[in-house]
Amino acid sequence: MTTPLTINVHACEDRGRSNGFLSTTFESNQKDAQQRSHSAAPSERSHTTVVEENSDVPNLKCPGPEKDNQFERQKEKPTKQGLIWNHLRQVKRHLSGIIRVLFTSVTPITGNPETIISEPDNGFVTTSSAYIRGVYVLSTEKYDEHHFCPKYCRCIFDTGNHQGNLVSKTFLLERLGYTESDFLRLTETEQSSGFGITNHPFVPLGAIRLTWYHDMSTRLFSDMRFLISPYSHTDLIIGAQSIEQYNILGKPNFASLTNREPEPERSKMQREKGKLRNEIAWCKEQLRNPSGKTDDQLKLIAEKQKNAEAKLAKLEEAEEDGRVQSQADDKTRKAMEKTTK
Repeated sequence: MTTPLTINVHACEDRGRSNGFLSTTFESNQKDAQQRSHSAAPSERSHTTVVEENSDVPNLKCPGPEKDNQFERQKEKPTKQGLIWNHLRQVKRHLSGIIRVLFTSVTPITGNPETIISEPDNGFVTTSSAYIRGVYVLSTEKYDEHHFCPKYCRCIFDTGNHQGNLVSKTFLLERLGYTESDFLRLTETEQSSGFGITNHPFVPLGAIRLTWYHDMSTRLFSDMRFLISPYSHTDLIIGAQSIEQYNILGKPNFASLTNREPEPERSKMQREKGKLRNEIAWCKEQLRNPSGKTDDQLKLIAEKQKNAEAKLAKLEEAEEDGRVQSQADDKTRKAMEKTTK
């Protein structure tokens, strides 16, 4: 146990000084002045020295409303509202970083940016094609007594295929539910192997009749003959013969490279020429039979015939000029094609 701290007041008095922290200024001339007890205070009889507030001791206050020590200030404690706002700010920064990464596509640029050419992936066009469509083929499965279940597949309308319609064996057996016993015999023409675009021979495994339709059309193609292909690259292929026979695709409209006259203008010119020829023929007929007509009337008919012949000559001349111009344009186009080759 440590010895309690005691202060000798007489020693302070002999030196002529006073301790401003522990006692008041001592005045020896004052008779009624009370002396401080020499015994230790009850609060100092502990193993730890404790300094208590005394009304006789002057207080040292720092500027401001707080009663802080002049050597050490007490830290402010964060409130719940401040902690919540701090967490919300951190979450906002985190989410803004994620959104910036997701919606900002950064493309690394190597070399000169002007030489970069954007090309489609693998050289294939990703837009929809008029020659590749989804169709439904009736299977052997029934969902009621009279109706068969349709199966969806991707169909290619191949205008360059002159061998026939094709169906994949895998699609036929696994999706449509047919068996090899349902295969039909091939004709002599179908048995002769065809050739693909890679000049490889193609020998069908058999034939079968299928019914299919398109969901955007009211037409139903019943019992169409298909050759069974051993390859499973495509489910269904409609050949050129069926496309033309059933008018599945419209005829393509290829643009003309020559500046030909529009059809309405040519038709109008032909009508004008026909009217003038009829008028000339009528005038000639009237001049052959002048009976009952005066000289003035015959003169007017002759003048009318002359004007009609002049107009007809101008129209024929304009038509010939247009034909010559068209031939010249054709020659120019052919010459340009040769130079480009």
